[in-house]
Parts: sequence; C-alpha cells; structure tokens
Amino acid sequence: MYARSRHSTSDFDRSLRQQIIVKAIMKQLTSKDILLSPSKIKNLYDNYVAMVKTNITSDEMIGMSRYAYDLKHIFSFGFTTDCSNSAWKYSIPACFLIAPPRELFNGEAVMIPVGPASDPSFYTYTQKFAFYALHNQEYLIENANIVIQNGIDKKYAKQVKRKPDGHANAIASKLRKYAFNVINVENAQNNLTGTTVFIIGAGEYEHTIETLRNFIPIDNVIKPELGTGEFITTTTGVDLVLELGNSYLDRTDPGNFSYYK
Repeated sequence: MYARSRHSTSDFDRSLRQQIIVKAIMKQLTSKDILLSPSKIKNLYDNYVAMVKTNITSDEMIGMSRYAYDLKHIFSFGFTTDCSNSAWKYSIPACFLIAPPRELFNGEAVMIPVGPASDPSFYTYTQKFAFYALHNQEYLIENANIVIQNGIDKKYAKQVKRKPDGHANAIASKLRKYAFNVINVENAQNNLTGTTVFIIGAGEYEHTIETLRNFIPIDNVIKPELGTGEFITTTTGVDLVLELGNSYLDRTDPGNFSYYK
C-alpha cells in the first residue's frame, strides 16, 4: 500500500517509494541474522513463491545467499530525485532531471531536464550517465576521495580573455552528477601550466583517472614522493587532487561548458 498509493502523489513519488522498499529488503537480506539462518531463508522463499513465479529452488537460493557478503558495491541512482537548481553549490548523482510542480502542466506528472527545458539535447545526458554507471563501474568501485583545486594563473587568464575563477566549482558540480566522490574544492597554493592529477592515496585509481579524462583535459598524472611538497591540500582523507592549470583554459571552450549537463 505504501509503494502503490497514487491518490495524493505522482508516479515519480511512487517509484521513489518502491526504491526505498527494495533497498530495505536488500539491507535485510544481507544481514547476518538471515544469512546465518537457512530456516529464515526457507520462510522467505515460501512467502516469495506464493506471490512470484520462479524456477529457482529454495536450495539454490540458500546456496546463492553465501555470496551476499561479497556484494560490497551496490549502487543506486535515481533520475526521479528533485535536484537543486543551485547547481554551482550542490549536486547529487543522476541530477539531470526534475519533476516540476504538476499545476504547471495541467496536473500531469512530467520530467524535464535541469536547465533549459526547451533544449531536447539535455535529455541525452541521462543516457550518458547511464552509460558510465552501467558500463564503466570501476571508477564507482574505486570510490576515490577527490579534491579539485584551481591553479590557474590570473594573469594568464586575463591574457587569454577567460575568467580565472569558478572553474573548479563548476567541474565539481558536474563530476558529482556522474557520482564521482568530490569532497572539497580549494584554491591551489601554486599555479600550474598543465592540469594535473596528484595521486596521494594508497591505490592507483587508474579507472577513476581514465574516466576523469572524459570530462577534463588532463595533462599529467603524478604520484609524488612523500615530503616533496609538490602539492598542498587542507582536506584530510584525500586520494586524488585534481589541480586545474593554465592549459585548462586553452583546451576548453568557454561557450560549451554547462554544469547542468
């Protein structure tokens, strides 16, 4: 009844409630109390087959349940989330569509892109996100903590007639939409010529870096030796520092970037 009620809310709210229920079921099914109790699994199976037709036997389900502890990475992203329009400051995974007030559409439940609703091309970004989330999951599994720094020299920005500020915040917002774990945005202590990724965590994060290249023109990847002082970050628990250099202005088109996409 909780999931299916449609009297006071929209279909999008219904789908969100369904997701809440499925997540709660997954949490219960992977709990130790159930995994260590075949009898509980048997009871669950009996209740399940009373409502759902399946060719999986109870013994097969019990056998498969031992793999539940290996499910360390379960991702859930919903396009039905009502995204904040303050995209420069706040962004969440899959934040590409919004459900506007129904009274604006004669009571119909509709979804439109965050950004210019008159531009149909913005819908293609939901497909782009789905491609990364479904076919490029390694960066999600690595789940690197990323800090983005602006190391663009203001004199150089003036020389090429580009704004020196705001780029790191815009990129952070966009990357968060694609489920990168951007934990902070900072101003760099030193200016750089080339945009550089510094690896300061314990891993190599090769899939994360490779996926980042689809969004940002990266010139260098450096794993500095401890104490070399090649970078400074005030944030703790960082795995990767992405510092934008002057080359970012050379290799990007100021008219094409949108943090809505």
